[in-house]
Amino acid sequence: SSSSAASDVYKRQDKDIDDEFFGLLSQLIQMAAAQGDKNSANQLAQLQQRLMPITTAGKELQARSAEVEKVMSQLREAGQKLTREQLLDMVIAAESDLQVEVFASMARPVMDYQFFQTLSEKIDAAEGEEKEKLTGLRESLLEVTGKIDQQMHDRIEMSRKNVDILLNVEEANLQQVVLQNLPAIDDYFLQALAMEMEEANQKDDQERMQKLQKVMNIIQEVLQTASMGPEGVLLEALLEGETPEERKALMEENPDKITPEFIETLTNFMMQLDGSDEPERKELSEKVRTVYREALRFSMKAQMDK
Repeated sequence: SSSSAASDVYKRQDKDIDDEFFGLLSQLIQMAAAQGDKNSANQLAQLQQRLMPITTAGKELQARSAEVEKVMSQLREAGQKLTREQLLDMVIAAESDLQVEVFASMARPVMDYQFFQTLSEKIDAAEGEEKEKLTGLRESLLEVTGKIDQQMHDRIEMSRKNVDILLNVEEANLQQVVLQNLPAIDDYFLQALAMEMEEANQKDDQERMQKLQKVMNIIQEVLQTASMGPEGVLLEALLEGETPEERKALMEENPDKITPEFIETLTNFMMQLDGSDEPERKELSEKVRTVYREALRFSMKAQMDK
């Protein structure tokens, strides 16, 4: 069958289907989902599911995923009430180095000075193999947490550079640039943006603060629109349409998406933008209002033609 033939091809390419391949595949799935392309996201996810059990890297990923899930299950069960003592007991009972790394990654804030002090006290009180095991665990945790902290520092620094890049983009192009680089707008980027805003505020640098606030406003609007799925993609296309004819053609291509919920979303979007004195937000508000009127007219005509 075509399915078994495809499996044979994948097995022959086993050495090329490595961790980097699966990482890229996951990024493509996330990008397709963020852009509202559910069909591509589903197809890529199905490909990922087919490759996992028949490739060497896929099997290793599955095994690692199972270990990660064991750790996540324990942390979920502890919830917000997780104490340093509970976390230390979990880490000591970990079944592999990978589980120790996952505990460190997911519960890094809890692994503070007091956490390591408690571990050191356990080491002082232990003897023989237990003492050796706990000492090795402390060394591993210090190394892992050090790497995590460095990675976080590097990612935030990179995000701060990306913030500076956005600050130099012309206002008229800012929304489009943000859309094109949506995968880079992650928690690290938002943290870096917040840090830049705090620094500008402390230095009373009003000009930089205004630019940063504009970037934040555009990002919030884009993320809100992107979270709407296919309707959000349609809205972006409508806002970019330069003439009523272009926008009407888009609506005629997507009549099933011009729903009462879509009209309500436009209404909420208008309310958020109303009352702003910023030129670019006023311009966006007018665009949204125009799209709203045209979409409402299109929806009413579609109802009458039924």
